[in-house]
Amino acid sequence: METIKLNLIPTRVAPTAHVSQNDEGRVIRLELYDGPLKYTLSGSENIRLRIRKIDGNVANEPVVNTAESYVDIVTTHDMTDTAGRLFCKLRIGGIGTKAFYIDVEKKP
Repeated sequence: METIKLNLIPTRVAPTAHVSQNDEGRVIRLELYDGPLKYTLSGSENIRLRIRKIDGNVANEPVVNTAESYVDIVTTHDMTDTAGRLFCKLRIGGIGTKAFYIDVEKKP
């Protein structure tokens, strides 16, 4: 499992997670921060992952609220069917986090 740090405060440098094309069930852990401090979910927030795919389509995937200072993204075939860089943002309630990328490595 790859882990990246994800801040609620948007800044310039976006972290990147890595998967292979057609990966299903690969887990990417997002450690949540609010500035320099860990951000802990209350457990009541609605969390969604917004993904802009290579072809321009946008997907919204539900994310399980862990009531912890992290969430886990589990890849689906639809997320990883095309190689390239996916532009992603997590929405926690009405707040968007810093953007991050999922790099989909092309299959051989």
